[in-house]
Amino acid sequence: MNQYLRKHWFNFVAAALIITVIAGIGYWLWWGATRLPFVSRAPEFTLTNVEGKPVHFSELNGKIRLVNFFYANCPDVCPLTTSYMANVQENLKRKGIFGKDAVFVSISFDEKRDTPLVIEAYANAHGADRSGWMFLRGNNEATKEIADKFGVTVEANEESALHKNKVLLVDRDNNIRRVYNVGLNNESKHIVAEITKDIARLSSDE
Repeated sequence: MNQYLRKHWFNFVAAALIITVIAGIGYWLWWGATRLPFVSRAPEFTLTNVEGKPVHFSELNGKIRLVNFFYANCPDVCPLTTSYMANVQENLKRKGIFGKDAVFVSISFDEKRDTPLVIEAYANAHGADRSGWMFLRGNNEATKEIADKFGVTVEANEESALHKNKVLLVDRDNNIRRVYNVGLNNESKHIVAEITKDIARLSSDE
């Protein structure tokens, strides 16, 4: 037996090295495929909550953040998106993540119509748990600048408000990791499961 091992030791070592390399490549591919990509850095900003108190986005560093822009009088996609986020909220509660590891930040860009009372009514109507979901507002110039830095187009005037409906996932280190395009098509229904999965992944990985 010892003679056999001495004769074939090189083959055994080579086979072990090949197996190790294949396993390493497999793990690297799996890790890369399951890891969320880096999109860009999230901007720093300060807005006020519905109580009129200033909130600095950097105060939330260390938590995973789901960010969106809305206006309360929106007839279609804004309430749909907020309802999706409310479903994600309930999913994260069941996982023990909501409020502890992950918070939601909804930013109004319609200064004139979205008063604190209007926003509060909007939040309550959609079942937003304010312990982990904050609604922020500011003047139109400030919110437009913030939206631009997030890569979201918004516009509000005396008659109406328009915007691209995107939801952004920001990690604990202030990196934007995913941008979700939420629309009125049926495929958007899958967004709840996708966002829940991504937040849970960030919560467990970091």
